[in-house]
Amino acid sequence: MAETLMVNQTIYPKSKNKSFLHHYTFDDNNLPWFMPNGTVRPSSSNDDNNLILWPEQMTTTDDNPMNDRIINQLMYVPNDYDEKQFYPYGERRPLKKILLAYGKQSWPGLPMGRTRFIEDRCPVNACFIIGNKALIDKADAVIFKDRFIWPSKGRASMKQIWILFLLESPLHTQLFSSLPPNVINWTATYRHDSDIVTPYAKFLPYNSKYQKE
Repeated sequence: MAETLMVNQTIYPKSKNKSFLHHYTFDDNNLPWFMPNGTVRPSSSNDDNNLILWPEQMTTTDDNPMNDRIINQLMYVPNDYDEKQFYPYGERRPLKKILLAYGKQSWPGLPMGRTRFIEDRCPVNACFIIGNKALIDKADAVIFKDRFIWPSKGRASMKQIWILFLLESPLHTQLFSSLPPNVINWTATYRHDSDIVTPYAKFLPYNSKYQKE
C-alpha cells in the first residue's frame, strides 16, 4: 500500500496540531482498513487529528510502535475532508489531480484516474492520477519518481506540491545538493525522517498469536 499512501496524502497541508499521543489497538476481529478483511477506518470526527504525521512533530521519545507514522498516515483523514463534497457528488468540487512527472510508464501497473483509490477503499479517495506531462499546470501535486528533472513548463503555482519519491539510498540516486531551496516540498523515501515514509515493505502483526522473540 506504499504507493497508495503516498498519493493519498500528497494533496493536503501539513497538520499544525502538536498533540502527539495516539494509539490504535488492533486485534483478530478488529483489523485496519489496509489489511485483508480490515474494517477499522479513520474518521475526521474523532481523535485522528492527534496523530503524529510529520517528522517535525517527532520527539526523542516518539520512536516506538505507538507513534508509527506509516500507520498514522494511513489512519488519518483531514478535518475538512468530505467525500460527498467532491465530484461526482454534492457540490461537485474538483478532484485533486496528482501528476506522475515522468508519465504512467514510470509506474508500471498503476491505473490512471481514481481506480486504485476506489478499489483499495482508501479513506481519502477524492484524488485523480494523471500521466500526461502536458497537464502539469492543472495538477495539485507532482510526483518525481527515482530522479528529478525540471519540467519543461516549470511550476504552475507555489501552491502546487512537488514530491520526490526515492526507494534507493543516496549511493544509487542523483545528487540533489544543487537544487534551490524549497523546490521539493515533500520527500517520500525509506528514511524515517521523510515526510512520507515509504520503505519497500511494512510488517504488522495480523493476529493475536504473534509474539515477539
